[in-house]
Parts: sequence; C-alpha cells; structure tokens
Amino acid sequence: QWSTGCAEEFLIAIQSRKRTMDHVGRPLDFHFGACLIRRAIDGIDHDGLDPKPLYDLWRQIDLTLEAMKAQRAKRMKRATA
Repeated sequence: QWSTGCAEEFLIAIQSRKRTMDHVGRPLDFHFGACLIRRAIDGIDHDGLDPKPLYDLWRQIDLTLEAMKAQRAKRMKRATA
C-alpha cells in the first residue's frame, strides 16, 4: 500500500474485477485495500513527504469503487422492479 506501483496494480485489479489477495495470500476486500492505501497516504504526509502521487491513485480507486456501488444499486433496482 506504500508504493504507487502497488496502488496502480490494485486499481487495475478492481477495474477488472479480479480477486485480490494480501501479502500472505488471504482474500483482500477492495474497500479494505483502499483503506490501507489511504492510511499509507496519511503516514507519508505525517512523515513530511509528498503523498500526492499515491493520493491521486487512491482517488481513482475510491471513484471506481463508488461507480461500482452505483452500478450494483442500479441493477438491484431493475431486478426488483
């Protein structure tokens, strides 16, 4: 969660709806992964470094997750109509 490369791969996995795993091979929920990246951003900022590159990727991740949530809600609404 500390590197832009990791965050980029995570974003691609979300967009492709791939199964994600943590560092020991356990399933990793997309939202939890996004929270880990957000915490890393806060840590980088706290250390006086520039978190912007990682923040920009986290923002894309957050927007992607929100769009997926909206799509699910729309499908659910159609399914019950």
